[in-house]
Formats: sequence, structure tokens, C-alpha cells
Amino acid sequence: MSPPRASPRSSPRGGGQPYAEFPDEPWTAAERARLEEVHRTARVRLAAARLGCGQAAQALADAGALTREQPLHEEGWRLPALAL
Repeated sequence: MSPPRASPRSSPRGGGQPYAEFPDEPWTAAERARLEEVHRTARVRLAAARLGCGQAAQALADAGALTREQPLHEEGWRLPALAL
């Protein structure tokens, strides 16, 4: 099985804040939150796939970034525990 690769769209450096050009528009709040959760879920799945393919070092780096950004998000803490 070939190792997973992040697409440019799933990269944390990707595109920044969704709807950044509309910071004060109330209609963007719910959609911004939804898109941020979709992005976070994609990053967690990428880290889990890397772990499953034996790329523990990259999975740990991904999980570390997730826990720094969202320290209360459980999945970011679960992945390093699985890697050990």
C-alpha cells in the first residue's frame, strides 16, 4: 500500500480562514465553523492513515500540530498514544 499524501487543499498551510473576505457578515459564522471542522477531520484522518501505513514520525508530527491548535480535541491526543 502506498503511503498517503496530503493534497494541497488538506494542508494546514492551505487557504487560511474560510470566508476571510467577509469577517463581519453573520451568515459566514456557521459555515466557517462547519468548514473548519471538516478541515480538522481531514487532518485527523490523514494522520491516522499515515500511522496505519507505518509513517509514525509523520503521524506524530501531524498529531502534535493538531493538539497545539486544539488542545481539547481528543483525537489529536489519541493518535500519539497509538503510535507508541
